[in-house]
Amino acid sequence: MPDSLSNIRDVEKYAIKATEKYNGLIVTSDSIAEAKKTVAQLRAFEKSINAKRISDKKAYLIPFEAYEAEIKRVANIMAKPIAEIDAQVKAFGEREKQAKYNEIEKEYNKYITESLRAVLPLDKILPEKWANKSESIEDICIQISDEIHKAQLDVTEIRAIGTPHENALIETYFKTLDLSCVFAEKSRLEKNDLIIEEMKKKQAAQQAMQPATSQSNTQQPSAAQPNTQQQTTPNHLPQVVDHVPEQAVIVEVKKDVEVIFYATTQVFRNEMKALTIKHGITYGGIKK
Repeated sequence: MPDSLSNIRDVEKYAIKATEKYNGLIVTSDSIAEAKKTVAQLRAFEKSINAKRISDKKAYLIPFEAYEAEIKRVANIMAKPIAEIDAQVKAFGEREKQAKYNEIEKEYNKYITESLRAVLPLDKILPEKWANKSESIEDICIQISDEIHKAQLDVTEIRAIGTPHENALIETYFKTLDLSCVFAEKSRLEKNDLIIEEMKKKQAAQQAMQPATSQSNTQQPSAAQPNTQQQTTPNHLPQVVDHVPEQAVIVEVKKDVEVIFYATTQVFRNEMKALTIKHGITYGGIKK
């Protein structure tokens, strides 16, 4: 091993020379002890080289760390004015943005009707890039006016359909601002109506098929034939009557039906609840 590790070239020459004789070495039972000794020597050499690397790195970093601290100190001198100016620039930009929004809002208030204001707020129809400097207030206001006018025409078209689900369809429209979604919802609601109507027809047919109760069971004993022989028990109590005339009872045939409604609305659910209450029908969830 070289006396000093300071000259990396001398260390490299020694490492090459020391390991050349081990290239292709085959360890046998006779040489196992010598092989272990060699591995220990090579590991010690490797460890000393790495220790030298770590030591030299620390020594080289001492002046750099001092230099780095000076650089950071100088850079921090500029940090304060940068933060102060940047905050003012951002605040100025926010004021400009708010002023632009206020101007747009004034124009929006000119176009919007009170009936539409709650369902068509400004933020819902405000163009996505309205805050960009390239977007003028005039162009934005034209887009907003067009959106309001379109909504008015679309609502008129929905009302012209003449459906009992008008309110539900208008609600869908203002959630999506898309007539295609409205017509899809109309189709879904009408399918549900057909299902409910079919259920009502089946229920009416079942009730019509129930057997009528015999009228003879409802007849009471004739008043022209009074019971003149009242009997009492030995304790002088009235005799217990062991036969009671049957009263007319309508026997309803009830049947369990499992039905699943998909994508129901609140209006539909309310109607179904009222229907089940009216006919005394109980219901429960279906376990999956």
